[in-house]
Amino acid sequence: MSSIRDWARFALVWGASLSLWTAGCTPAATGIAYGTSDSGPSRSQRLLLEEELAPYRQKGESAISGRVFLATPNGEVVGARNPVHLTPATDYAKALVQQEVVRKNEMLDRKAEEIWWTTRAGRDGRFHFSWLPAGDYVILSEVAYSPDGGTSAEIAVAYALVRVRDDEHVQNIVVTRNVQR
Repeated sequence: MSSIRDWARFALVWGASLSLWTAGCTPAATGIAYGTSDSGPSRSQRLLLEEELAPYRQKGESAISGRVFLATPNGEVVGARNPVHLTPATDYAKALVQQEVVRKNEMLDRKAEEIWWTTRAGRDGRFHFSWLPAGDYVILSEVAYSPDGGTSAEIAVAYALVRVRDDEHVQNIVVTRNVQR
């Protein structure tokens, strides 16, 4: 994302998680456009990705907690006992989230980033990550639901974007997706 205007357009698709994004946060302009392909990032993108990931390779004092659910026409579907994944929100990860999660409702391939944290939500869909370095993160979780309220099942990927500062515990993060059918 090369400009604040591009970032603003991207942020609008985050729906419910947009309100969680800390005021005044803008991404660093990199000058490299991140397209995604089956072959993964290019060599120059890999070098930039390594640079962006460096701060996340250390133990931090920050924490993130929240709740996973889907908003469906039949009501809220809680991501009870589902795996919840956290990865640094690098420019490359954000491009993948836009392409794969937002547009296609598909979970990211964990090879897209080298750094992932995983936990399991409780019965109420609540999760917690601790010992994180300060930074921007993408949170993802697959949640099964019945589109017609019956026995058929589909999976939707709930997502959120969050920023955490040094020694901060960001609470009540909403990891969700609105499902229309």
